[in-house]
Amino acid sequence: MSSLSSGPPRPLKVSIAGIRGVAGSGLTAELAVRLAAAFGTYLREDQRGPTVLLCRDTRPSGLMLAAAVRSALLATGCRVRDLGVCPTPVMQWTVRHAGCDGGVAITAGHGPEHWNALKFVGPDGVFLDANQGAELLDHFHHNRPNWVGFEAVGALEPVEPAALEADLAAHRAAVLALVDAAAIRARRFKVAVDLANGACHRATLALLEALGCVVLPINDEPDQPFPHPPEPSPQNLSQLRALVRAGGADLGFGHDADGDRLGLVTNGGQALSSQYTLTLAAAQVLPRQPGVVVTNLSTSRLVDHVAARHGGQVERVRVGQTWIAEGVHIHHAVLGGEGSGGVMFPALSLAHDSLASIAHLLDLLAASGRPLSALVGDLPSYTWREQRVDLPEGESVQALTALREWAEEQTAATADFTEGVRLSWPDSWVHVRSSITEPMLRAVAEGPAGLVDERLDAVLRIVRG
Repeated sequence: MSSLSSGPPRPLKVSIAGIRGVAGSGLTAELAVRLAAAFGTYLREDQRGPTVLLCRDTRPSGLMLAAAVRSALLATGCRVRDLGVCPTPVMQWTVRHAGCDGGVAITAGHGPEHWNALKFVGPDGVFLDANQGAELLDHFHHNRPNWVGFEAVGALEPVEPAALEADLAAHRAAVLALVDAAAIRARRFKVAVDLANGACHRATLALLEALGCVVLPINDEPDQPFPHPPEPSPQNLSQLRALVRAGGADLGFGHDADGDRLGLVTNGGQALSSQYTLTLAAAQVLPRQPGVVVTNLSTSRLVDHVAARHGGQVERVRVGQTWIAEGVHIHHAVLGGEGSGGVMFPALSLAHDSLASIAHLLDLLAASGRPLSALVGDLPSYTWREQRVDLPEGESVQALTALREWAEEQTAATADFTEGVRLSWPDSWVHVRSSITEPMLRAVAEGPAGLVDERLDAVLRIVRG
């Protein structure tokens, strides 16, 4: 996607991951109206009176932005079904299975509480791809929304609690159909879960109850602020670690704000890198259905190890859920996901779905009869490094150009320029790319201790000039 304006820099980021910014500053009600009107106009190109689902996470700014989006969609002749606070993957699944024409998720996912975002979904329940996003922004830039007369104004369908419960139950039934629910119930797992006061508070508890788990929840008050940054990374899961230990839980699950990412804590209270979520999901799926796993260029080789063990293969694409969905479709993959903790189960939908991840990981534990710590212990141990380099967008391009020229001279490594620069050696790799959510470069590296630092440092010297 292109920029929304050429004016002075604002706290706003436009990418394939949606339009996000600081609520009330970069992401204003006025901007939300214009973007939603562009989406309504985009949907009405091929049909009259499209039906659009709307959902949000629990950020206070979501109420303001939802009101703006609703108004614009109604004024462009859309029928709006407002789910209110609802996990984004549930909305995406419902768009497809209820035959809706599109959806809007108001959420910054794992981002800070003062940020928010608009994410647009097509009739297939998938976030708009690069071409569709460019078409949407073309409507926005032309600023010619298809405002309708009074006789064609859309209808609003606020969703009553019982109706939302029905949507959640339908999605839950689809998730349960993919796993051996009876085997999971027989184990009576004790599960600790950090709901981060986010959108999954009802859906996750209902799913775990349906799977016969003894549940130890924390941060299950959606009307309260986030108790910590909502990214379910190890540094944000200290409360969950303590709960697992104190409660003698079999494992712990940590959510982000809208239900696409999942963090894990072992039975011993160890918070795992988010790289393990996809890796362990692959260990559950591939023995039953060998095939392709699609992931991004910045995801650990752990998933390659699991795929090779079970006769599968890994295809790598650009970073972002939309690129994963496209790759899953192209390669007819049995699994997709990223090292961020987002996993996509194509048999369910082409959306990162932490609820489905929970069910599949419990299925893995039930089938193996072993604790999570033991399953993790079976995997190779790699050293992982991450580094961010704050740079304005123009300087990021220059830095990546210099790195590409340097990479082309590294005869011992294989270079991949699909997104930024990725250098791979038999024992390690380094990937540098522009962030899709923040004005910076992200550098990640993996390999043996010592060597990985040496290679990352060499790359960063080029990037920093």
